[in-house]
Amino acid sequence: MTVVFRGRDEKEAHYEEVLIDGMSVSYVRLVPYEMRVGSSIVKMGGIAGVETKKEHRMKGYARSCITRTIKYMLDEGYDVSMLFGIPNFYTKFGYAPCLPQHILILNTRDAEEAQRRSEYTVRDFTEEDIESVLRIYHDNNKRRTCTVLRGKDWKGFRHSRRPGYPPPAFVLEKEGRVVAYVAFHRSMDPDEEYERYDYEFLVTEIGAESSHSFSTILNELASRALDRRFGRIHLSIPFDHPFAEYCRRFGAESRIEYPKNGGGMMRIINQKTLFEKIREELQLRIDESNLDEGEVEVKTELGSTLFTVEDGRLNVTEGKGRNRIDLPQSILTQLVVGYRSVEDVMNEDKVNVKGNTRLLKILFPRSFPYIWRIDRF
Repeated sequence: MTVVFRGRDEKEAHYEEVLIDGMSVSYVRLVPYEMRVGSSIVKMGGIAGVETKKEHRMKGYARSCITRTIKYMLDEGYDVSMLFGIPNFYTKFGYAPCLPQHILILNTRDAEEAQRRSEYTVRDFTEEDIESVLRIYHDNNKRRTCTVLRGKDWKGFRHSRRPGYPPPAFVLEKEGRVVAYVAFHRSMDPDEEYERYDYEFLVTEIGAESSHSFSTILNELASRALDRRFGRIHLSIPFDHPFAEYCRRFGAESRIEYPKNGGGMMRIINQKTLFEKIREELQLRIDESNLDEGEVEVKTELGSTLFTVEDGRLNVTEGKGRNRIDLPQSILTQLVVGYRSVEDVMNEDKVNVKGNTRLLKILFPRSFPYIWRIDRF
């Protein structure tokens, strides 16, 4: 039996795999993305598939593939890596939960009370709307951490091939111009069968130029839910999305899940390049705080980064500081995306803090990181 470990590149993905007698028995699929951290852009490696054939499991092949993939990302200039993982497995590779799951639920009859404004026209999404949707998407998410950049090759909201299924999205037009869009039920491959289509009316994305369109959007959702005989509308949108706030007046129920060691997870690949790339976003946070002076060192197993503020300007270098926090990169990852607060992580046994933490709290405030369902891998 000949066992070979190899990496190979395809058009849109990189693979690390194990071959036995020439047959692939275990692999990791890596897809490159550009991802936001606030207003800054970093290179993110999406772990889009980890699989080992049943008869070859428990031999360390998946572990080897993941370890090799992390090394590949470091060599190829990735800053962070993300995945959507099963519990109790990926933490051993440094991945930490970073994406809370939020579902907002409304009774369809209550949503019907939303006013349909006459200046808006509602119609189903078509491929001709892709450019308009991208414009709204990037404007709405220009500072939302973990959202990915959709390029010109983005395919839009594709129809399911299963007969009898409704269109995947609709748009609102005002004076012949697309000003809002809503997508629902298409969270995975539309060519596959998923029971969620049948048992739940699920909205997976909302984008709008203005909140003025919200009442028409909700009224349209109520109409479509009634047509399909759903008594409740589920919205998978961030907790702080303005449409979520709008819906509360109609008696909404909110559910937030924080996975312990699975779900949407991230790890830092290169601490130095990560902070170099997000320096502009960190400077914006300094500007918004009106801080003139400060310094703090952030130290992990990946390295040490010194943040210094002089006359309101932020410098990011390597070095030691009077104020310091020592922590695993997995916890630093959660700080970077805003999943946890500085106050919270200071209670961790693995975290040691020395000196003043004011600058640390300004650099890493709590936020609502999110990846829209259609972009998940």
